Amino acid sequence: MSKAKPIFSIESERAVIGSLLFDESALGKVSAELSASDFYSAKHGLIYNEIIKVSAAGLGLDTVLVATSLEESGLLDEVGGLAYLGELVDMTPSSANVSGYAKHVSMTSSRRKVMAAGLEFLESLKESEDPFSVYDKLGLSVDDIRVGQNKSSGGLFSEMIFDSAGTLDLEEPDYWIEDFLPKDSFSMIFGPSGQFKSFIAMDMACSIATGMSYHGNDVEEAPVIYMTGEGQRSIRLRKIAWEKKHNKPAPNMGLLPRAIDMTSSSASSQLSDAVREFEKVKGVRPKLLIIDTLNRSFGDGDENSTQDMTKFVKSCDAFRADSGCDIIVIHHSGKDVLRGARGSSVLKAALDTEFSVARIGEDMRGRNVTLSCTKIKDGGEPPDLTFNMKQVLLGKKNKKGKEIDSLVPEMIDNPASSFGEREEQVFIDIVERLGTGATVGAVLKEFKQNMPAGVDQSNAAELLKAIASNCNAYIAGGKYLLIG
Repeated sequence: MSKAKPIFSIESERAVIGSLLFDESALGKVSAELSASDFYSAKHGLIYNEIIKVSAAGLGLDTVLVATSLEESGLLDEVGGLAYLGELVDMTPSSANVSGYAKHVSMTSSRRKVMAAGLEFLESLKESEDPFSVYDKLGLSVDDIRVGQNKSSGGLFSEMIFDSAGTLDLEEPDYWIEDFLPKDSFSMIFGPSGQFKSFIAMDMACSIATGMSYHGNDVEEAPVIYMTGEGQRSIRLRKIAWEKKHNKPAPNMGLLPRAIDMTSSSASSQLSDAVREFEKVKGVRPKLLIIDTLNRSFGDGDENSTQDMTKFVKSCDAFRADSGCDIIVIHHSGKDVLRGARGSSVLKAALDTEFSVARIGEDMRGRNVTLSCTKIKDGGEPPDLTFNMKQVLLGKKNKKGKEIDSLVPEMIDNPASSFGEREEQVFIDIVERLGTGATVGAVLKEFKQNMPAGVDQSNAAELLKAIASNCNAYIAGGKYLLIG
């Protein structure tokens, strides 16, 4: 039996009120989300109403002012007095997550209202001779609840902005990865099959989970869940390779080795439960979910169907609202990456940020790729990043005695010019990895795969001979051998 969803959260209610009592600016983040009726605790609803009233008077907002207003209204003792207001402030260490607390209070309020409408429906159904009219009334009731999510007292009109003079004083967009991945975003990385999309996503995920700079860009540390429905063993090896290359463990990057059908109505609740369990066990709350890939998380749906893609997007939105997590979806394009991700345009329209991944040059076996931002709602598009997929040996051999390895993106500032500086190390890495299989042909093939666009491959064999000589390598029995 599935775990029942809570219909209230006293802790979230206390956190909202506490935040408002010591941070007046927090009210602007929650006033459109909440009304006093959303609070399960009656005294919290009374306090919230008083906070709104005090703020509207333009006298500032703090514990003493709210207590004075409550006393004038004859409600101070009813809410627990000044002492209880002080307790709420002391219980709340920061107002940074007030939006998340408010969303949780709003969500549980909607759950209570829908449950009440359902119970009323069942009771009415017992006595009615026209069950369909009762059902229609239920639909209207639920629609009213949904409309009620717009909480501001003046309705939509109160949200209209007529004076934009203060726009420049608003907070600038915040980022998980500076200039690349904004917070509060729904993002996608797409490209043709076999373009190292998952390797790049893993690189982002581990960087965020550890707080390590993402190729020179500042990162805000946060736990990450990586959900994958394909390549489950290899995805674990990619995490190990990243940790080994950067000499940094990523304990707060959790791998979920199964795909959840995101077109299902239960998907968001399943994932939200996982987020809460993560927080319960690890003591920190995940802030990012990576879905690898859309196809594996699309159930029996048709990617080209507007209806099915809308279900996917709505499920993602519901999960984000319930959990406070952002999402990155890994998706495929056709062979021509310039035509964008495959499937319904509903997905692209819903995205805040979009990245494409494509190999450099015509050799589809090459390991050099470019990550390009093709959409970002706030701010300018960041510059392209070019990566070489660096081989990392994992320190263990398989049953056939071959070294187990994986790849980790390594940024190349200038692919063509920098290759000459690292070509000897590329050669050594190839020979060491191939071991007894380092035949002249196999090494040449691998070497070409590592040559970026702008480097002439027609003389690759001659270049390889020169490099081998510089590295004191020699050929014996048709294989390259390294000295020392």
